[in-house]
Amino acid sequence: TVADALRQFARVPYGWSDFATIYFLNELVRRHLYAYNYMGNPNVSREDTARNIVRDAAKFTVERAKAISQELLNAFIEAWKHIFNVVSVKGSNDSTELFRACKETDDSALNQLLKNYRDLSRKINGCPFAHTIDEAIMLMEQWLTVRDPQKFFETIIAARDEAARLFDRCKSINMFYGEQYDRYNGVRKFIDDNRDNFDFLPAEGQEAVAALRAIHTDEEPWTKMPAYIKMRKAIEAQLQQKRKELADRLRTGATEGRERILAATQEERAKLREAAAYGEEERERIRRDTEEERDRFYAKLQMRLNAQQRRTIYSFPHLTLTRNNEVLDGLRQNMEKVRQRAKKTS
Repeated sequence: TVADALRQFARVPYGWSDFATIYFLNELVRRHLYAYNYMGNPNVSREDTARNIVRDAAKFTVERAKAISQELLNAFIEAWKHIFNVVSVKGSNDSTELFRACKETDDSALNQLLKNYRDLSRKINGCPFAHTIDEAIMLMEQWLTVRDPQKFFETIIAARDEAARLFDRCKSINMFYGEQYDRYNGVRKFIDDNRDNFDFLPAEGQEAVAALRAIHTDEEPWTKMPAYIKMRKAIEAQLQQKRKELADRLRTGATEGRERILAATQEERAKLREAAAYGEEERERIRRDTEEERDRFYAKLQMRLNAQQRRTIYSFPHLTLTRNNEVLDGLRQNMEKVRQRAKKTS
């Protein structure tokens, strides 16, 4: 352990301070002759070493470093540049620095791209091409689990061509999101909004709709976006024409309906006027019949009174019978009053 080395070099004949011993140990590690292992972690960072080696010297062990050939480093650097499309890599001559710069720093091409693709994956979730970004995320997350520098270098070298092809597709998706994603979503929204309206289109319009709906499963829509936009405009024009035809038909139907209602209303009014006229005639007929019946009644009554008067005169010729004449005159007056009231009422 580092603690053992500190005790040994603190004795005679060395007499070194702990800081001097740690300095020489760091030099051996920097030259890749030895390597630190901190609490079972063989890839301890320089920051963790500087922060903890004095305090936890007993938890640090010094092991002979595994030599990594320059050929392997060169192959890794070329694969890294090819995959991530970068022109330079930090720590190109130091395997430890190279490993840390590529895998463990936040601003490395790997971690930066992983962060960007995680964000992009959330934005395009549900799209048919989203799985490509998810595959790239899974691949990079697998790389980050590799803790041994040599194995990490070998893993990147082995994935060189396949990862480059995958990341090229991801670049196309990322560019598509930045330049055409709004129009892409506009086409998909147009399809969803007019799902029921498409049924009104003729046969040729239905074929165009089927071709446009292919955008929902197209994994590379950026290659066909001009065609999709053109189809959308053509279908939209057909829908506008169909809406105009239906609107004209509705207006025509409404006009005809109003005319029919007006005609029916006028006919009904005519029937009502006829009924009113018929009612007036009927009331007049009833009035005449009533007056005639009343006149006949009073005529019969007068005849009876006259007959009674004559019989009385014949039976009592020596009497002057004025009472019957008064009664008869009263009846005539009452009959005339009734007749006048009937005329006023009618």
